[in-house]
Amino acid sequence: MNLSSRFTVPIRKYLKLKLNKEEFSRNPIIQFDKWFNEARQFKIYEPNAMAFATVDKNCTPSLRTLMLKIYDNKGFVFFTDYLSKKAEEIDENSSVAMLFMWNEIERQVKIKGNAEKVSPKEILEYFYRTTKSGTIGVWIKERSDLLKSRVILEEKFISMLKKTVDKNFKPDNLWGGYRVIPQEIEFWQGSEIKNYNKVTYKKRNGNWIIE
Repeated sequence: MNLSSRFTVPIRKYLKLKLNKEEFSRNPIIQFDKWFNEARQFKIYEPNAMAFATVDKNCTPSLRTLMLKIYDNKGFVFFTDYLSKKAEEIDENSSVAMLFMWNEIERQVKIKGNAEKVSPKEILEYFYRTTKSGTIGVWIKERSDLLKSRVILEEKFISMLKKTVDKNFKPDNLWGGYRVIPQEIEFWQGSEIKNYNKVTYKKRNGNWIIE
């Protein structure tokens, strides 16, 4: 069967928002904050969802969707189980890439950089101010081998959730976070002319260069 003739995509015009380089901040984190808050104002569902790419020691790529939890002038933070596949690959090769796609406003942000573990203090601060059930769900799934029944997973979840009632409960040292230190950040905006415009920040000698 010749599938090439059975799937066509119409050419799309991007007309919602415009990109003006002169309006961009010299600091890409400030610019990200501006776009991120505009995505929230447009009520985009989970604007902090991002595609996250890693490469293992054999240069084989992996891709999954993660949730950005913190961003600041130091970088972009997510949390995970240190026994997960992505954590294993980051230990082998710290080079990673992130992509935020906000299709409703015809924008995306691509980030390349190096991932490093956040401090134990930051891990505890995040753990105590967030919903523990979500965190527990992550590390229970990451540490569970193939299960014969979902009931087993749910039983593990309930057991761990009961333990967190203790105010002195702390996550073990196998759960934590990574901060992606950006080396390149690309802002993409759909445009009527050639369908898109891009502004790229690249780190050179400790300074950001805008292209």
